[in-house]
Amino acid sequence: MEKGKTILTTAAVALATTTIGAGVANADNVQTASSNNVQAKASDKVTNADLNSAKQNVSSAKASVSSAQANVNSVQNKVNADKQDVANKQATVSSAQSSVDNAQKSVDAAKQKVADASSKIPEIQNSIKKQESTINNDQTTIAHDKQNISSQQSKVNVDKQNVSSAQVNVSAKQSAVSSAQANIKRDQQRIDDIHNAQAIASSAQSKVNTDKQDVTSKQSAKDNAQKAVDQASSNKSHADQTVSDANRALNYTQNKLNQDQSKLNDTQNELDNVTDKINSINSITLPKGYNNESISGNESTKLFNEGMSDPANTYHPSKADDYQVDPTNLTAAQQKELNVWVASIINPIRQQLGNSIMHVNQSAIDFANAVAAGYDADKWSLWNGHDVPAIEKAAAQFGLDSKDGNLYECAASGMPTSPCTMNQLKAAVYDGLKQLLFFDAAHAGSVIGYNYSNNQAPSYFGLSVDKEGILHFEQIHDKSGYIVSDIQDRSKFNVNDNYAVPSNNISALKQQQASLQSQVNDEKGAVNADKQAVNNAQNALNAAKSIQTQANNDLASKQTALANANDALQQAQSQLSKDEATLAQAQKDIANAPAELEAANTQLAKDNQTLTNAKNALATANTQLTNAKNVQAQDEAKLNDLNNQLSRDEQRLANDQSILAQLQKQLADYQNAPAELKEAQAKLADAQSKLAQAKNALASSQATLNADQKALADAQAKLNDAQSAEIQAEQHLATLQKAYDAQHKVTEPQTSRRVSTTAEIGSTYTLGSHTVSEPAVLSTTVKISDNNTVHADTVTAIKTAKMTDKTASAANMPQAGESSSSVASIIGAGLLAALSFFGLGYKKKEK
Repeated sequence: MEKGKTILTTAAVALATTTIGAGVANADNVQTASSNNVQAKASDKVTNADLNSAKQNVSSAKASVSSAQANVNSVQNKVNADKQDVANKQATVSSAQSSVDNAQKSVDAAKQKVADASSKIPEIQNSIKKQESTINNDQTTIAHDKQNISSQQSKVNVDKQNVSSAQVNVSAKQSAVSSAQANIKRDQQRIDDIHNAQAIASSAQSKVNTDKQDVTSKQSAKDNAQKAVDQASSNKSHADQTVSDANRALNYTQNKLNQDQSKLNDTQNELDNVTDKINSINSITLPKGYNNESISGNESTKLFNEGMSDPANTYHPSKADDYQVDPTNLTAAQQKELNVWVASIINPIRQQLGNSIMHVNQSAIDFANAVAAGYDADKWSLWNGHDVPAIEKAAAQFGLDSKDGNLYECAASGMPTSPCTMNQLKAAVYDGLKQLLFFDAAHAGSVIGYNYSNNQAPSYFGLSVDKEGILHFEQIHDKSGYIVSDIQDRSKFNVNDNYAVPSNNISALKQQQASLQSQVNDEKGAVNADKQAVNNAQNALNAAKSIQTQANNDLASKQTALANANDALQQAQSQLSKDEATLAQAQKDIANAPAELEAANTQLAKDNQTLTNAKNALATANTQLTNAKNVQAQDEAKLNDLNNQLSRDEQRLANDQSILAQLQKQLADYQNAPAELKEAQAKLADAQSKLAQAKNALASSQATLNADQKALADAQAKLNDAQSAEIQAEQHLATLQKAYDAQHKVTEPQTSRRVSTTAEIGSTYTLGSHTVSEPAVLSTTVKISDNNTVHADTVTAIKTAKMTDKTASAANMPQAGESSSSVASIIGAGLLAALSFFGLGYKKKEK
């Protein structure tokens, strides 16, 4: 805080000096203090204490007004809630009163019903007896109606049967009339034919002659059509044979093409396999100078780096190896393939260096698997080195030296542990072999078969991958010269169970590739020739099929024409037969005409009489049918009337039963009147009880409202008193302030004065008016209170030398006898500068 005051003092002096200007020699002496009291002279009547007390009274009065106003607001809110509660309770009372009024009406009605019951019950009971008698009569009438309807329905049923029989009879008689009329027509035609027999015979003879010529013509057409069919059939047979021959030729050429294509495919596959073998032969090229001795010499690091970075030492995948395997669970065949493949890479290196080759041995593979299983069981990581206990345990299992630590294994990490292709596994193993060959002398010497003392000792090899992705490269050395054999129990390790390792002789493969390529070229020529032959045979077959289709269509057309010709011939022959029969009958009629005419006339007379009799019988039947229908209609009309009467009687019964039910209900109502009255009285009592409760609740709420309204009036009165007290306190403060200001007005020149003026930091305040008799420096003393307000406590006028024209103009300084406002303004400006800079200095300290 002291640092802030120093900044304030310096700034205030500078600004005060600048503000007063050239007419003032100096302005200094800005002081700080902790007191916030501005004291008046001992002779003052109104003191600062009086003003502060009056201000405190005003502040207290304002607080009292605020508290009183808050109390009024609180009580007013309670009064508002009370009014709403009274309104709700009044609504409840009104509702309860309505319920009481309704219950009273129900009681009055029930009392009237009880009073009427004594006279009404006998009256209603008598009416019920009469109504029951009426209903019995209605039911008797209905039973009689139903009996009449049943009887009339029987009559209607008989009428229907009679009408049906009469209709059948009319139909029969109509048939007889129709038959008689047909017979008469036939008889008349026969008579007409006899009269026209000669003309008929002549016409029939002419038709027969024409029919014979037509039959001859149709027979000739049929014969020609048959010849055409025979020729078309022969053409079809020839076309069928041609198509059959073409099919055989196509099948032969296609079979030859298939055979030659299959042979070409086999040869091409064999060529692809050989090419794949050539492209996928994997080997590791040793750097120049890499041998049994150099790998442990000074150049070893250089040799190892060259071997690892040699582009030739890159894995070459094989299409044949693009199948899935489980590296940690290989089948026996897969493991054998992987071991033989590794030996095919390492053995050429050993032969190049003059060392013994590795024998891929099943016992060695089983031993490698046992070591991997031991690593898995121990959850072993290569960060811990070799798992010697697991190696020794497996060695003991296979009859090997198990007492001298790791005699067998080179290991590399980074093998895949999840299913992958054989190519991916071999690629990882290939990288592992490079690590063993180009990492250090110990691993490299073991892999290349350099045993320091005897590099010709037989070596049995097995390889496996464990679940941590570790490649286990195991070698077992047999006795050679003075080298001690790793095999101690040959019953557990079979040195004869070895697999052949194929040679990677690329020259032989390339010779085979060239031979197969030549064979493929020859076979492609044969296949192309076969394809041309197939194409020619197909074209020949297509042409033969086209001719065959034409022959089939022609034969079908000729067969259709033959069928049509045959149909025409049969129709002509049939017509000839009919016309010959007509001619024969006409000729017979001519010979028998007199006798036939007499017989025909006699038959016509009989048939006319039969027709007359049939018509009479039909008329009688029609009359009977009409009478039967009339009787049926009369009986059905009567039945309809009876049904209508039944409906009316049933409706009357229903009405009478309804009246009876109403009477019974009225009787029950009057009989239950005492119980209804009791129930109504109980409801009235309940409603009256609820009304009394509602009125009590209303009275309670009204009392609360009255009390709260009185409290509101009291609170309002207190508020009014507090507001009056506030006004009086403010007026008293104003009076004191006015008196204070009057007492402190400067009327005579003086050198020192206490202005006792207070301002908040950052605000502007004008000092009290005063006059200065001579040019002087005005010095202000500023005090800073603890609550961050500034007090301009003392203004001192210090006499100075008179100013010259060179130093200042008289207009720049307030002169004796001038209004003190200018001086006050200068002092105010200095104070403002001090206040403003104090605020800045204070804020800087806060930062």
